[in-house]
Amino acid sequence: MKDYLFMMCGVSASGKTTQGTDFHSFLREKLPQHLDKCEFRDADDFHPKENIEKMKSGIPLDDNDRQSWLKTMSNFALHFFMEKTPKPKVHTVDTEEEHESRKDSKRQEELDKLQNGKLTGEKDEQIRVLILACSALKKKYRSHFREMKETLPILTLTFVILHGPENILQERIHRRKGHYMPPSLLKSQLDTLELPDEEEKDSFRDCFVLGIEDTPRQHSEQVYELVFKGTRFEV
Repeated sequence: MKDYLFMMCGVSASGKTTQGTDFHSFLREKLPQHLDKCEFRDADDFHPKENIEKMKSGIPLDDNDRQSWLKTMSNFALHFFMEKTPKPKVHTVDTEEEHESRKDSKRQEELDKLQNGKLTGEKDEQIRVLILACSALKKKYRSHFREMKETLPILTLTFVILHGPENILQERIHRRKGHYMPPSLLKSQLDTLELPDEEEKDSFRDCFVLGIEDTPRQHSEQVYELVFKGTRFEV
């Protein structure tokens, strides 16, 4: 079992939720036989009421406001990966025809595995994937999630930072409806944003900055290739 945590990061209106949703669908289409579980969650859902009210009032969050929010998310992620996925038990009685059909299917499956270089009886390796849409504007916020690897040493952590020109972000945020984040807070988020420098990139090798001009599906394909290329999950 291997664990993958993908963080879709960036300022408001950079497309984190849209990208996370698309990548979730993309993986379910691409790796159905390997996914033990795959879930997408929006970090906005983890904010305490006080943070939401503060943002609604046009007041930027500070480090203290974000601390409990980050802790709640990392605890959720730890629970996601450490909790065993229950396997449903299904009791059926096959007819003779169904039994023979099942044997034929199993025989063909083993032949396919042999043709693909797998040993008979070897199971497809399973992975658990959690995708979080989370701003993670500062290096120290990203490092908060890196600390999870002390508990989950097999975790592959990837930060996908969506970034683009302020005028495009402004256009998007003014078109958006039904969100508590007012357009006036975009400037403070851009001022807070710390894109990964060369030291962070070289030290952790877990950050990718992608332009917001491309489509979510293009980004999903890029991230898939960057993370899974050269592994047994490459298709």
